[in-house]
Amino acid sequence: MTINSRAKGKKGELEVVRLLNENVGVELACVFSRELSQTQEKGKADIKCTNPAWDFEIEVKRYGS
Repeated sequence: MTINSRAKGKKGELEVVRLLNENVGVELACVFSRELSQTQEKGKADIKCTNPAWDFEIEVKRYGS
């Protein structure tokens, strides 16, 4: 069975974005989204927050068990 690592990564990132927006987005006044330029630029994380007061990025890793 072949695993498409890009699809697996995208699915994991979208899951985390959804969970963050549903659970802490309103409290932080932030909308979380995938950083689409991450694959083209070094140093970019997977998820970013739109509120400049919260200067952090999130890196997502999805591992199989």
